[in-house]
Amino acid sequence: MQYLRLLSFSLLSLASVGLQASPLDSTPWAFDGANPSLTAAASVAGHYAVASDDSIEVRDINQQPLYRLGKARLAQLLGDQPHQACGLGFTPSGRYLFAAFCREGDDSLLAFNTNTGKISLVDRRDLGQRPAGQGGAPGQWGIAYFQGQLYLGSETALLRYRLDRNSLYQGQLGEPERITAPGPINGIAMEMLGQQLFASTPDGLWRLGPKGGRLLPVVSGQHFITLTMGRVFGMPEQGGLFVLQNNGKQGRIWSLPQQSLAEPEALADDSLVLLAEGLSAQARDLTATADGALLLLADSVQRLTDPRDPRLGYHDWLEDELASYLAAIKSLIEHGDIDGTSNLIGKPGMLMRAIVAPGVEPSDTPIADNVGWALFLLMAIDQARPDPDIEPLVELLIQTHAGLNPHGHGGVRTVDGHFVRVYGNDGLPRAGVNAKGEVLSQPQVYVSMKFLPAAFKAAELYPDNPRLQQYKEYLRQLVVRSSDTVKAEQRITWTNDDHGPLEINNRMSNETWIFGDIGAAQDPYATEDYANYSYQRSSFRTDRWLQGEPVILASHAAFIVNGATLILNHHFDGEGWLAQNRNYYGVTMAATDEMGAPYFAAFSAGNHPHCPKPNPQGLPCGGYYNDGPSDHPNNLIHFPAVLGFGQHGFTSPSVGAYMAYRDGRRQRMHNASGGDDIQMLTRWSHTLPNYRMRAVGIADFWYGGIGLVETLKPGTIAKLRGDFYRPQYKVEGGQLLYSNMTPRRVIGIDADGLRTDYGFQMSPFDLPRQHAEFEVIDPQGDWVELEDLVAQLDGQPMRFTNPHFERGLTGWEAKGTPRVVDGVSGKGVVLSAGQSVSQALDLSLDFDKTRFLVQLLGFEQGKDKTAGQGQLRLRWSSDGNPANLLPGQESQALGSEQAMLLATEKPEGGNFLHIELLGEQGQVRFENLVVLRRGAQAALANGDFAQGERHWQLGKGAEVVTTQQASVGERALRLQRGPGMLAWQQASRTLEVGDDPLGTRYLLRFDAETLGEGFKLELMMEAYDKAGNRLVERRDIGDIRPGHSGERTVTFRKRPDYHQLVVTWRLKRRHANNEGEAVVYIDNLRLDKERVWLESDCVEDSPTACLPTRLQRQAQ
Repeated sequence: MQYLRLLSFSLLSLASVGLQASPLDSTPWAFDGANPSLTAAASVAGHYAVASDDSIEVRDINQQPLYRLGKARLAQLLGDQPHQACGLGFTPSGRYLFAAFCREGDDSLLAFNTNTGKISLVDRRDLGQRPAGQGGAPGQWGIAYFQGQLYLGSETALLRYRLDRNSLYQGQLGEPERITAPGPINGIAMEMLGQQLFASTPDGLWRLGPKGGRLLPVVSGQHFITLTMGRVFGMPEQGGLFVLQNNGKQGRIWSLPQQSLAEPEALADDSLVLLAEGLSAQARDLTATADGALLLLADSVQRLTDPRDPRLGYHDWLEDELASYLAAIKSLIEHGDIDGTSNLIGKPGMLMRAIVAPGVEPSDTPIADNVGWALFLLMAIDQARPDPDIEPLVELLIQTHAGLNPHGHGGVRTVDGHFVRVYGNDGLPRAGVNAKGEVLSQPQVYVSMKFLPAAFKAAELYPDNPRLQQYKEYLRQLVVRSSDTVKAEQRITWTNDDHGPLEINNRMSNETWIFGDIGAAQDPYATEDYANYSYQRSSFRTDRWLQGEPVILASHAAFIVNGATLILNHHFDGEGWLAQNRNYYGVTMAATDEMGAPYFAAFSAGNHPHCPKPNPQGLPCGGYYNDGPSDHPNNLIHFPAVLGFGQHGFTSPSVGAYMAYRDGRRQRMHNASGGDDIQMLTRWSHTLPNYRMRAVGIADFWYGGIGLVETLKPGTIAKLRGDFYRPQYKVEGGQLLYSNMTPRRVIGIDADGLRTDYGFQMSPFDLPRQHAEFEVIDPQGDWVELEDLVAQLDGQPMRFTNPHFERGLTGWEAKGTPRVVDGVSGKGVVLSAGQSVSQALDLSLDFDKTRFLVQLLGFEQGKDKTAGQGQLRLRWSSDGNPANLLPGQESQALGSEQAMLLATEKPEGGNFLHIELLGEQGQVRFENLVVLRRGAQAALANGDFAQGERHWQLGKGAEVVTTQQASVGERALRLQRGPGMLAWQQASRTLEVGDDPLGTRYLLRFDAETLGEGFKLELMMEAYDKAGNRLVERRDIGDIRPGHSGERTVTFRKRPDYHQLVVTWRLKRRHANNEGEAVVYIDNLRLDKERVWLESDCVEDSPTACLPTRLQRQAQ
């Protein structure tokens, strides 16, 4: 570090006019090229550029290179003739870097898009004779950008180009407006708070008049080389305009303080304050930076700072801001005994909604929606800055929100595992229903889609904590029947009670795609709909608000973009998604530049100010609004969203946030734990700058902390991401990876074709040995959880236990002396002739005639593996007592060295399925017991079309035909659309469900064959009450896509008042230019039913519409 000392003769001359210079610290700034000639920095972000005649280099605040434009790249637009760099400047956000290159009579202005890497020619013209630079050498032309206008200096005029966010992409730049200049303009700077443009010529400073038509004098001088705007440079109140002067003997830096810039009249010459002198005679450029420094180019590039500055440096501020985030999230956790936590309602582990400003009543309303984000924030901080309090807080939050805290509060959920969002300050779910009959507690996918991944990561990051391992498995088992809410065409129902999805069909156009991913992994019936319509970025719409940098929606709030990229690997860097994330950053930069914001401007949801009246613009006043780059009334800059870009490796926005800190934009927030107030950047309105946030919810600030962690310790956030649905399996580190949440059957295949069946395994699966390839097969029915941890932890009777012999023979009734050994898929039981093990599976909830598939692996055991044989036997009883078996209800399979599969049907009066494994001869090893539910087949007349159109309602052109495409019998339903036929052709079937009990789930199965391309076949379901009134229309409950061949299953539920369900298959062409015929054959329609719960179990005041909470059960 160097110290710029003042020369004694200068002090004497300055003292005569009452001026005094400041000491400055100097550190070198990196540049890999030779002979640097220009510098530039984004005025509200952390992009820094140095240029020579042959190259331009852009670095971040850590001096790490971001982009480099070499001679060959520049020559593509400039040609091979010699040229000199003669102007350099960024848009405020750093989105564009503009560079002027001069050649006698043929000067060029280039624009480099730092997001896309594309370089464009803006203009080519003669800018005139260059101003005198240091030592009389040719100087530079000033460049600046503000609110869609690019300013460029020339010999006789200030050139103003209309250049909005899409102008360069469209290539529609017209002639610039010429504003007459009093001399060659070698510097241009914007004072963004006052929205004033200043320019320098060698003999003075100028201001663009209020009508923008002429330059007005500010102060006169001599040998001015350039000027720059540094509002947050140095000490508080030291910021302003900075002018570089060089008389050929030495350089000086002068400043014009911020407070004087608003003066409408010209200032006296002594208004300039000397900042530094005695600089090298080579001083040729000066640039103020958003981090409160100056870049001085002389013999080399130096970074200048004022050592008297009392504000935190950039890196220290990052640490301090992160500490504020930790204090904020701790203060919202009910605990009391851990320093920094609160005790507002006396329910340890519950999470309050928001931090509030001093003087505002602290939030004492628990909100489950945010527990996932709170957990991720805590774990991220613990990975970067370890804190011994975090792991116990993580454990407490998961325990409570899973419903396992002994105090009984929190974790209330539906039968499908959807947790309620809204609690009262008594720790109980919000009671009652709204006018539509919807429970006010709001059981939603929003909770589990964040909470469950966080719990999974907690178990991974704290592997030695057995309770976290148990909570993970408990939560995995809770989430079931996801296909009821995840549908085709990005359909998802956000709110679900015990009856299933509510009557609203939402879209997966926001962060609910996270639940889509979890649901596709959990329920194979949902996999196809999610995979086809939501997994790929290309499946979503394209918003071209910013052309050439498309996103899904330019109006998306930052929380939507940041959520999935934290949880899901493929949303972070998968095909299409990586570009989506980068383009959202580009869209945000474009909005910052267009807005003319004095800070880097990102946008997300939150409350708005109470607007002054009248309100002709119709701004949202005093309410909650999802602000986004293309839609941000009141111009509210959301600083947690600014910091959130750090998750994606972008440090530049964090420098913009640091600038806001230096400018005093931190807000003091109340600490509910009773500790010191929390100081952090929240939101700031460019339109109403005196507005202060009354409260900030966890949902609206967590991502700022995530971005801070990644900025401070790159690579940390990658540890928090994971995968649920995987379109293909992957072998990595001795493990086989595939969709998790529900086990899949794994078969290893060697190069010689030898197949090893590992049965059903959870991903990741530790491979016993390598294979050439694998088959990973979805379960062919609903998974029946045999290791019933949910019942165990809920204090309920377990339906089954220890199916894989991990705990020896616990739970099994043994005959003889069976022994447990290691098998190919895990543990197995070895049986000799006459030995057996058995256990009863409680299936009392299921309808009579429900079909089940039971599978396990059998292997010959011992030295002589030629004679071992065993038997799988299934029998039923009403009470689980093997002495009371029902007669005539036995099925058995005999064999070994194979996957043994038995189908069985629940008989009338049969509540328990007795599963027996028997040794027949020699020794046999059994392992990997699995039970799948297929449902109880309901009577459905003419599902095979043997009776033609009977029981069907066919639209025009739809018909039942005799065809080879029939999968059962000779007939099938045919839907057919010719070229460009955009009208629907349909066929419907009415299902009578009035006599079915509440708690019924339906699985509609059918076979389909397709011919042709370019069509849409949609299944739609309408529900009618007993009077024939239509209650709901559900679109896209399923579909058939081109190339489909085979069975398709769609699921739905019975809700109160459902009497008839009308299911419609309808076909049309997707586009008018679709050619050829599109034909879909439908056949073999079947309806299976499952009972999800018993009506007799319902309670009148259930917060989830039927089933009691844990506290209600205890009260019973």
